[in-house]
Amino acid sequence: MQDPFGVYQKNQVMTVSGEKLVLMLCEGLVRFIRNAVMASEKEDIQEINTNLLKAQGIVAEMMASLDTGSGEFAQNLFQVYQFLYKGLMEANVK
Repeated sequence: MQDPFGVYQKNQVMTVSGEKLVLMLCEGLVRFIRNAVMASEKEDIQEINTNLLKAQGIVAEMMASLDTGSGEFAQNLFQVYQFLYKGLMEANVK
């Protein structure tokens, strides 16, 4: 039997506009980074790692879906995403 909430979430993601999807990804990114910060206050290494990996996954997805051939703005945004990804990796290592 399928999880009804999971099915609902999948349908929600598949039917939103591109702009709304980017907003949802950004909200998830912030949530996972916040969770990692709270876990670091408790010194919960596993929870920090889990949340930072989820945040990295979101940034990687945003990088992969960006059309860098569409102009300077997209190229600059890609560089911002790279910066975020690198920072998340460094935070996870430390």
